[in-house]
Amino acid sequence: MEERYIRINDADIRYIENGTGRAVILLHGRSFNADVWKETRTLEAIADNGYRAVAFDFPGFGRSSLGKFKSFNRHGVKALSEFIKAACDELHIKDAIYLGASMGAVAALDFAIENKEYVKGLILVAPVYVDRYGDSLNSINGIPTLLIWGKNDQTSPIDNAKLIMDVNKAADLAYIGERHACYLDDPELFNKKVTEFIKKVYI
Repeated sequence: MEERYIRINDADIRYIENGTGRAVILLHGRSFNADVWKETRTLEAIADNGYRAVAFDFPGFGRSSLGKFKSFNRHGVKALSEFIKAACDELHIKDAIYLGASMGAVAALDFAIENKEYVKGLILVAPVYVDRYGDSLNSINGIPTLLIWGKNDQTSPIDNAKLIMDVNKAADLAYIGERHACYLDDPELFNKKVTEFIKKVYI
């Protein structure tokens, strides 16, 4: 497992990489950074199953500087979606699976709507703001998607999962733990569900 930096748009972007093979991009929530995927051993689990796990600190989060990227606080999810494309282009990553939690999940969703050709699959952990997308959600129909929710999530209502499942017949829902950051409640089960999904997509 290695911590690295890339320079994009006048920002020093920190990321953690583990393993080789087809890529899985991990995107953290607003209260976290890339280290959360180390703490839950998700980076390790993905690498151990033969894939390349790449977890970014979003610009202005963790140890990544903001540079000339737009800030999430002022420009919202589009700023994160634009970063994902820039970072993946810099690392020559395409046809990846994108795993995001909360803020990171809606960033992955936005990215998939705008850049479907980059996306092999989605793992969305309780994305927020889903109701804002309306008919744009139809763009992700057919993308293999695993939705993960805590049973007592007080931040992202389960209606957000239903909105995605209504338009994407390739989406499945799994409940893990209780809270919004449900991957912290039961990391072992979370990693099991994640790696099972990755294996199904990357047949």
